[in-house]
Amino acid sequence: MRFFAIYIISADGRIMLSYLHQRDSQIPKRVISEGLLKIIEEVDSHLEDEFHSVEKYMEIETLTFSLKKFGDFAIILVDDYIEDKWKLIQELGWRFLRSFGNFDLFDWKGETDKFASFIPIIQNLMDDKVSPDEVTTKMKRLTPVDIFDLTMNLQPTALAILAMENASIEEIARELDCDLSEAEENLEILRNQGFLSRMEDGETIHYKTASL
Repeated sequence: MRFFAIYIISADGRIMLSYLHQRDSQIPKRVISEGLLKIIEEVDSHLEDEFHSVEKYMEIETLTFSLKKFGDFAIILVDDYIEDKWKLIQELGWRFLRSFGNFDLFDWKGETDKFASFIPIIQNLMDDKVSPDEVTTKMKRLTPVDIFDLTMNLQPTALAILAMENASIEEIARELDCDLSEAEENLEILRNQGFLSRMEDGETIHYKTASL
């Protein structure tokens, strides 16, 4: 199983951005929630101290939780397989600083969409952390030839996701002018056939084709 999640939180503990990716078995949300609460509680007194450096690491069941503070925010990496955790967190932190270092959190109302443009950066960095064997065995490249071999009801969805490469259920539904339930059902069928991966960004679910 391969699982990772990135959480970026403000100094007062609010989630600014979350990005989750998992294959095969589903990690219980209880484990993730308990781990996040525990690691934040242990460093809570230092998060708002801009001069205090914070690094924290803990293991809960099969997952590791790693937190590092960068000024007004902290990055939490939750995973079950990444080796160079601190190097990855450092890279994410500096890139987030470059993108949002001047963002005023004082008047921020908690809208996570303010930071959605950072998701592709996370995806690009994390793509390098998935082993070539896993990509080969778990995902197949979706090509026009594959699409014509699909049943007629799946072809529009496959064409849409192939063109967009990375899209949410809502985006596919809008593109095809269909119900969300129909879009999700078709995307799940394509995922189960090995053509797509599924990722969660907060409450939004994204589907992604294999990189060409």
